[in-house]
Amino acid sequence: MKWRRSVAPFSLLVIAVSNIALAEKPEELVGQEYLDTPQAEPTEPPVPVAPPADERKEPGYLPGYSREIGLSLSPHSPDVQDALPGGFQPPIAAPMPPSGFRFQVHGYMLEPLRMSIGKRRTAYVNQNVTTFHGDPVVAGGTYGYFDHSATVPTPWSHFAFEMGNGIVSASVFLGSWGLTESDQASSYFQLPSKLGFNSAFVTYRPDVAPVGLQITTGAFTDRYGAMSHWTTGAYAVSLIGAVRGIGSTVSVELPFEGDWTARIEGGLKGDINRVPVGLVPNAGNEYPQPLQGFTMAAHGHFGISYAGLEPTVHYIRSWSQDDRSEGRDDPATPRDESLAYRDGWISVKGADLRIDAKRFGYFYGGLARVVGRDTNTLSSLVSVLNSGAGKEIIEHFWGYGSNGNGALTLLGAQYSVSLGTLLRYPYEFYGDGPDLQVSVFGIYGDTESDSPLFDGRRMLKYGTELAYSPLSWLVLSGRADHVMPNLDHSSQSFLVLSPKLVFRSNWTARETLTLQYAGYVLGDDVVVNGDTRLVIVPSGNPDRHLLTLYGTLWW
Repeated sequence: MKWRRSVAPFSLLVIAVSNIALAEKPEELVGQEYLDTPQAEPTEPPVPVAPPADERKEPGYLPGYSREIGLSLSPHSPDVQDALPGGFQPPIAAPMPPSGFRFQVHGYMLEPLRMSIGKRRTAYVNQNVTTFHGDPVVAGGTYGYFDHSATVPTPWSHFAFEMGNGIVSASVFLGSWGLTESDQASSYFQLPSKLGFNSAFVTYRPDVAPVGLQITTGAFTDRYGAMSHWTTGAYAVSLIGAVRGIGSTVSVELPFEGDWTARIEGGLKGDINRVPVGLVPNAGNEYPQPLQGFTMAAHGHFGISYAGLEPTVHYIRSWSQDDRSEGRDDPATPRDESLAYRDGWISVKGADLRIDAKRFGYFYGGLARVVGRDTNTLSSLVSVLNSGAGKEIIEHFWGYGSNGNGALTLLGAQYSVSLGTLLRYPYEFYGDGPDLQVSVFGIYGDTESDSPLFDGRRMLKYGTELAYSPLSWLVLSGRADHVMPNLDHSSQSFLVLSPKLVFRSNWTARETLTLQYAGYVLGDDVVVNGDTRLVIVPSGNPDRHLLTLYGTLWW
């Protein structure tokens, strides 16, 4: 055992050196060399900036799920109706990280092949009785009119570019409802459909906890009265109203004890300028009216939320005080008619209630009272039921004989529930399994007008939609709508039945392929309203069938 004898002296040397080192060390540091991390001077660890808390323990990437400060629908939500059934909404933008600038890209795309099928009243030589229309000539297919049933899918491509962090961010949106490729194929170029830079705004969220504060400045849309949780709902309208243009909106959240939260929001906006004098209205400029002056809008909102209940009151007022002449004067009168037009205004007073009953579904109910005077001098800065407060609300609800004087009362409601969420309680359900979603909805309207033809008109539309997901790649959907544009004339009413087949790659996919059919049961006096956009020409001979195929993708 020679190796033991040779190692022994070396071991004695090591032990002696160690004893000397221990004798020189302070008692509290003895043994520190055997720790994984030697003890250092105590320092305060950096406190990470925590992101805003989520309502769900594991929110994941649910369609349309995100936490936002404010009472209006998020500007990131697409500007057209959600063509998908049930709760398959496209998502709004996720919140930015709390620190460090980051560039993000969000988007939504829906480009449908649409075709309505009808019959010629008279077929001549070399003509077929059956007709096909690429801009569907169907009842309720036109935006802005009360009879709009949101059955016909609307083309829309939307890109959102965002740069910023959890405190400040800049957003720029590109959008279009008509693509050049399809325009070239049809030999008709729709310049107004190329929206280009549709919105651009800066959002500032300073850290003033526990108060929530958000300031948005730039060109964007505030939408109030969205009838669904994350989108404008089954009829694609903001029941209270929408405020477009350039300006600022400030949103404040005040938390109180007992889970009470007060929300206050207000803003001021204007359009870019008035219609140029001498401009000839045509399809390329969307037929503006020379009477329309520079228009402004102010709006304020107050709401309280507690245990899923959120009642809110709204007030919107838009006005024009532009003295620039539109160039029309009657030389036979002593007064200069080009300068004598009255300053117009329109106001919206409303209230709504949201109930987030969690597994029992989501309910929205709202009431709005719209009053206008001389609105023919207003632009479309404020819109009601997708009708601009100027010439459009006159054309759609009050009549040209009203000279822009009238009132409109609106009452709307929508309720949606997921049986998959309800029956799986108390377990969380993220849509990754079979589900049946049910929605019921409706809107009632009543007009007052200086025009006898439109005064006292009562309107009603209501419907229901079912969406069943039996397989990860398939959704079976069916929707029915009964639309009555004039309750005093049942011959103007119609019924729409619309089944859909929705294909996807998995339960929670962000892409879909939809095949849709719609059949129409028409009264004898049903007409198609033209909007100079997608339904170009009005018609007294509506088609009774609609076929459409479209894909959607959101990211």
